[in-house]
Amino acid sequence: MQIVDKVYGYGRLVGKTILVLLSAYFIVHSAKFFSLAPEVLGKYLPYTWAILGHIAGGALALVTGPFLFWKSFRQQYRRAHRIIGRAYAVSVLTGAFGALILVTTTAPVLGLSYVVSLHALGAAWTVTTVLAWRMAVTKQFKLHEEWATRSYIVTMAFVIQSVVYVLPVTQQYLGATGEVLATIIWVSWTGPMFLYDVILSFQKRLRPAVM
Repeated sequence: MQIVDKVYGYGRLVGKTILVLLSAYFIVHSAKFFSLAPEVLGKYLPYTWAILGHIAGGALALVTGPFLFWKSFRQQYRRAHRIIGRAYAVSVLTGAFGALILVTTTAPVLGLSYVVSLHALGAAWTVTTVLAWRMAVTKQFKLHEEWATRSYIVTMAFVIQSVVYVLPVTQQYLGATGEVLATIIWVSWTGPMFLYDVILSFQKRLRPAVM
């Protein structure tokens, strides 16, 4: 059992390290839009406020998220946890609203499948975050933690997409068609979400046996 715990612990450490590195890449890669240069903004130029709100909201959510799952920090600084939680929720809603504007204005040129995938992603981001907040308000803290985790999974989906988009295999063999991009978007959050719920299901089954 100790070996399993150690492997699980190392796995979580490696996973967190990867998340931090990917988040840093996303933030640095997206920072170029804040130069406000027309050649950088491109098709987003008429909707500068929307792209900046989307990026800023997503970046703040990425940065604040890990503090919400830091158990010792959460237990020792409950008030700070609540404040950071509110900041996370506001950042998600800001990012989601910016995304909604962009999807309805700049995305249709790539086809219906691309638009639908983005709307689904935005809806999942918003719903999981609102449910996490609702569970906290009603003091259903276990459910709050589960929905907060799902929310952060969707937050990380934006990072996964930005990385997959620039992979040589994507650029060389798949291209940037609406169908390919839509598939990447769907898999970026439904895959991790499915895996999380499978793990969560096993944990709930094993918990009574351990007790």
